[in-house]
Amino acid sequence: MMRLILKIVVLAAISISFGLTLTLEDCIKISATNNPSVLAAEASLEASNAQRYQAFTNFLPKAKIQATYTRLNEAPYTVLNPENFPFPTPPGMEPVRIEMGKAEMDKVEASLTQPLAAPIFTGYALARKGTEQKKLELKKARIEAVSQAEKAFFQLAKAKAFLEIAKISKKQVDDHIKQLTDMVEAGLVHRKDLLAAKVKGYEAELMLTQAQNAVKLAKDGLKMALGLPDTVDVDIDYKLNVTDYSIPRDSAISMALRNSIDIRLMKVGIEAAQLNIQMAFGELLPSFAAVFNYDYQKPNRQLENKWYDSWTAVGVISWNIFDWGANVAKIKQAKANLNQIMHTKKLVIDGVMLKVKAAYNTLEEKKKSLEIANSGLEAAKESYKVVSDLFSEGAATNLEFLDAQADFTRAKLNVLNAMADYNIAKVELEKLTGELENKIDKILAKEQ
Repeated sequence: MMRLILKIVVLAAISISFGLTLTLEDCIKISATNNPSVLAAEASLEASNAQRYQAFTNFLPKAKIQATYTRLNEAPYTVLNPENFPFPTPPGMEPVRIEMGKAEMDKVEASLTQPLAAPIFTGYALARKGTEQKKLELKKARIEAVSQAEKAFFQLAKAKAFLEIAKISKKQVDDHIKQLTDMVEAGLVHRKDLLAAKVKGYEAELMLTQAQNAVKLAKDGLKMALGLPDTVDVDIDYKLNVTDYSIPRDSAISMALRNSIDIRLMKVGIEAAQLNIQMAFGELLPSFAAVFNYDYQKPNRQLENKWYDSWTAVGVISWNIFDWGANVAKIKQAKANLNQIMHTKKLVIDGVMLKVKAAYNTLEEKKKSLEIANSGLEAAKESYKVVSDLFSEGAATNLEFLDAQADFTRAKLNVLNAMADYNIAKVELEKLTGELENKIDKILAKEQ
């Protein structure tokens, strides 16, 4: 409850301030506790806990109390005919009407019932498995939410870096246009060179506009992943970098098979299916219930208008010995469901292995792309420096200078994209191997 109150207070403060600068760890904490899918999974777990408690109460005796008041249109009576009397009666004696009770009757009844049957124990075990399943589903929702948040975080970092590159490129082109303007006025270059530079200036301005829009979209994507209101203006405190993933491919596959939420959910599903078979077999056995009733009522047996009490103790054994094979059909259905899950288990395991292999290959591809992009950046940087010096000395044309500048900007964008793609691919692989789950658990434990 305190966490919920704290969350509401924090979000209220955020909404008032209309600004928030987040680290990657902040995004993990917020998405793991505030994402709508996580909140829905928490509510589902809460319902499962309540259902488990309901199953537990089946072990306990049930007490019930009931009070009734009855009003008859007339009191019950009987008529005695003098002719049936075993003794002489006066001649002409009229039949005698005798009341047998009262027109008003009150009754208070209390009962205590204690059931005892095999399905009760199996039902509770099933409810516990249901809670275990919901806990795993909550973990899965958190992992999915955090992976989306991390990817959105790196997308925003990429967009911000793109914006910085666009600003630098725009300034370089503007400075070059200014330089050419002075040179045209001095008669050092032809006006066509200035026009060519202005065309590059419009392209740089267009790229700047695209970069600004990319930042807005990336911020909206991050807010959606975090479950934050649209009125909040988010920003991040991060500069794109790369940390190499050092776990071997075979080890990553082993980790995924050991930690996969889908495989763990499948295991719980198999155990629940086995319990359903036990439940179906349990209905073939007799059940027992002990019932104790206590009554407190009036009028009493002697027609006196006084309260009196009575009690009964009953033991009930119920055994369904013939139902046209309905329960046998339940057993067959439960076994068929178990077989279906067992066949599906192999598909899930194969799917996890395939996803890990694909994610690992993608990460290796992005790593190679980053190496190539870095080499390209070094070459473009050197080319731009050489052409810039030659242009200052009049040994390079304006078109060569603009091309070198464009190549340098493009190379920086290539490195930027490769770095962001590598980080996003790394998040996907960490999600599959269980590393992301461990990171979430550590961060949430530290917060608590």
